[in-house]
Amino acid sequence: YFYDVEILQSTEVILGLDSPGSANIVLPSRGFGGIYTYNADKLEKIYTFNADKTQYKVHLLPGNYKVVYRAESAKEYIYSKEKNIKIKAGKSETIKFY
Repeated sequence: YFYDVEILQSTEVILGLDSPGSANIVLPSRGFGGIYTYNADKLEKIYTFNADKTQYKVHLLPGNYKVVYRAESAKEYIYSKEKNIKIKAGKSETIKFY
């Protein structure tokens, strides 16, 4: 979203975005979860882990995110793990759950 942008008739407005960064996520076993972004006062899921692999590489715009993971064998939410991450433009961040 872009805020405080005024667009007038017969004018051109160029809006820029920072370069994306990447999140390299390493899980100890196959499992469920995903990546969430902060949207005002709530979390919004933007990527889902499908229990088909243990490593994910996701390109994200710079900002703060929350990664949530639960092993496929864990049957209760209390076994879920969370990590807050900050993605920077053009940088790679490795997130390991162990």
